[in-house]
Order: sequence, then C-alpha cells, then structure tokens
Amino acid sequence: LSGHVHAVNALVYSPGDQHIASGGSAGVVILHSPISGLAVGQMQAAAAGGASASVTSLHYSPHRRQMLASSSHDGHVHLWDTGVRRMSSSLDPVAAGRGSCW
Repeated sequence: LSGHVHAVNALVYSPGDQHIASGGSAGVVILHSPISGLAVGQMQAAAAGGASASVTSLHYSPHRRQMLASSSHDGHVHLWDTGVRRMSSSLDPVAAGRGSCW
C-alpha cells in the first residue's frame, strides 16, 4: 500500500469494500483503492506537542458505513468520517480521568 513512510500497524476493509484503511506508526490513517492499492485520502490527528501517536487498530462502524474508529498508542480513540476525510470526534481517556481505555 502506498503512502506510509513507517510501519503499517492496522488494516481494515470498509463496508462494501469501497476502501482499504491502513494505520501506521506515524499516526496517519490512509484510505486506499482496493483495486489499485493507491492512496485516495489521508487523515491525521495531532497529539500533545504536535506529534502524532502510532495507530494501533482500526474498525468500521457496523451502523454508519463511513464511520471509522482508530485507536492510538497513547490511548486516544478518534472517530473519522471517511466520506469527508476528517475527524468527527476524539475520546481522550486521560482527560476524562479514566486512565487508559484499554
């Protein structure tokens, strides 16, 4: 798959196989064409200090076809709208006083 500079840690097909989403050590989630493997979109959330935490897992919602959840090494969970290629919400377990959500 194109677009990642560092290791790819997570990979998931979207419902209907419209995209393949991959998440990597650089904190980037990239959407790929399942036919060509080429990148068709990219999403990234900045962590504290401007750096991005490594993406550890990806999962599409069974109820909203374009809703993708990513978890990061720092404990954050980001919800992405893959239709517009942007974050719709972010869950920070430390700020909520709960420690790590895993």
